This record gives sequence, structure tokens and C-alpha cells, in this order.
Amino acid sequence: MITRLSFAGALLTALLGSSAFAESDMNSTTTFMSKSAEIGILGVGLIEGDDDALQSTMGFGLRAGYRFAPNWSAVAEVMATPNADYDSAVPTEVDVMDYIAGINYDILPDNDFVTPFVSLGVGYRTVSDVDNRDTWNILPGLGVKILLSDSLQLLLEGKARFSLEEDEKGALATIGLSYRFGGAEEEPMAVEPEPEPEPVAAEPAPEPEPEPAPEPEKPVDVDSDNDGVLDSADSCPDTKSGLKVDGQGCPVTMNFTLHFNTESADLGTADNAEVEGFATFLKESPAYNVTLTGHADDRGTEAYNQTLSEKRADAAKAALVGQGVDDARITTMGKGESEPVADNATAEGQAQNRRVEATLSVE
Repeated sequence: MITRLSFAGALLTALLGSSAFAESDMNSTTTFMSKSAEIGILGVGLIEGDDDALQSTMGFGLRAGYRFAPNWSAVAEVMATPNADYDSAVPTEVDVMDYIAGINYDILPDNDFVTPFVSLGVGYRTVSDVDNRDTWNILPGLGVKILLSDSLQLLLEGKARFSLEEDEKGALATIGLSYRFGGAEEEPMAVEPEPEPEPVAAEPAPEPEPEPAPEPEKPVDVDSDNDGVLDSADSCPDTKSGLKVDGQGCPVTMNFTLHFNTESADLGTADNAEVEGFATFLKESPAYNVTLTGHADDRGTEAYNQTLSEKRADAAKAALVGQGVDDARITTMGKGESEPVADNATAEGQAQNRRVEATLSVE
């Protein structure tokens, strides 16, 4: 207890002394660049729940920070709370250590005097002489920085503590002094104006020479439809955005057909390359939508072949979605045996009719 009271008295004396030191300097404006570092000392208050064997108490700590952007700082803190009361079967005193790494966001970074901030940290707490009390914690917080001088600032912060391993929570309250260094912008040095030269009688200006006639402006070649091909070489000057084009600026298309075994809607290993190639094409031309139409040969009933053709179209869609094509861009339908492309009287013709074909469209 004597150690904690001594530390609190020393911290209060340092804060009062720093305020007096800074009083004469508060009227000046200090500008800091986005990157600077800081180190500091902290007074710590542990606030524990009523049902926690660890009692609320006071301690001390060290802080280091690095401001890497106008609003953002990385912060590391070590907090020690020695001789804390711990209620157990045999009441005792324990040493508590909190190791915290986190990030701060300054809400008003351009306000030189008072800067509120929010913080989020991850911490590890150790409790001496007590089994199974070491734990990882998440610590969200809210605080304010008050500028006392060009480099010295007062820190006030409260952190909530949520254990990741136990049904346990608490809080940490800190007050401290932090010294900032590096990153201060230098004021520009005043430059004595040079004396103005004595006026000299001006000589009469020569007669201006006639200006040459301006050269005719050359036409500027542009890419009106933003497809990467200049208008002078674009054979399709109004290509819709989101379509891959060829060297003449015209949309690239691709045929896609899959064939199936008798009475089957399963894709074979040989279809993988065809599916991957068509999926890559669709992802490179996101303006295209695609309709997948399934077909069957004439063996079996019309109702059976209609259902089988729909399953084949759905299987082709599932394979394309599995390759990363947006589900909303794909429509499926089945035509059954109604649209053969070959003679169903031969095995070869039947094989050609058992298929899924793709039709591209642009909205």
C-alpha cells in the first residue's frame, strides 16, 4: 500500500509541475507531421467485478507508441499491479501484469490542445501464485490526450477488459504523461527582403514583331467507349462496358457445348477444361449473361427427357458457379428431345443430341 501511495503522489507532483511548465507555452501552435513516436509513464487502476477474487487496486505502467498516419497510432503498454489483494480460501497478495498491444484512432487529430481517441487492444494478463488465472483479453477503450507543451501530453483513458478464456470481465483506468519526439515540422525562417533597385529610365520598347499564324490543331484520337482501342482503329465504337474486345475493338464471344452419356446429367473429367475456359471468359467479360439450354436424344418418354435436359443444364450451371461465375448471371432451361441437331436414328447422332449449349446476352 505504501508503494502505491508513493507512486500516486509522485505522479500527481509530475502532472502539476508539467502544467506549470507548459502554461507559458500554450498560446503557441505546434504542428506535427503524421509520423512521430512517444514514450510515457502511467498510473493504473484495476477495476474488477464484485464476484472476482482479485480486488480492485492501483498500479503503474509504461507506454510506447508510434503514429504512422494522421489519425492512427500503434501502442504497446506494460502495466504492473504488485501486492494486489486476492480473496481465496487463504487470502493472499498477488502480483498482476498486463501486457497490451493495440491501435488508437484520433477522432480530432487537427485539434492541437485536446484530442479524443478510441482504442482497441489485445492483452495477456498474468497473476502470480494463482493457478489458471493467466488469460488473453480484448480491451476496447476511450480516452483523451491533452497537450501540455510542444512534446509533453497528458493521457486519460478507460479500457473495458473481456477475457477470451474465462467468463470474466473488468476494466482498466489509466492516467499518465507521454513525451512525443520526431516528426515536428520546422517553422520557415524569415527572409529579409532585398532592397528594391533604384529606378532606371526605361528605353523605348521595340516594335513587336508580327506573331506567326497558328498551326492548325491536329485532331486528338480518343477512346470514346473506354475499351482500350482508340476510335481510329475501333470497328465497334459503341461497345458496352464490361466486355472483353479484340484488336479491332469488337466484343469477343465464345461457344460452349457439353455432351453427356446416355440417361446421365453428370459431367466427366474431360469436361473440366471446357468449363474452366468458359468460366474464365465470363469473368473477363462481366457484362455478358448466359443462358444454358439442356437437350436429350429421343429415347425414353418426352416427360423423362424434359426432366433430364433440365438436370443437365443445372449441372453445367453448378460447374460454372464452382469456378467463380456469379450465380445471378446464369439462366437455365431444358428443351427435352424437341431440338435435335443430328439424326437420332444413329448412335453418333444421339450422342450429339445429348448436350448443353450456351447463349450469351447483354442487358
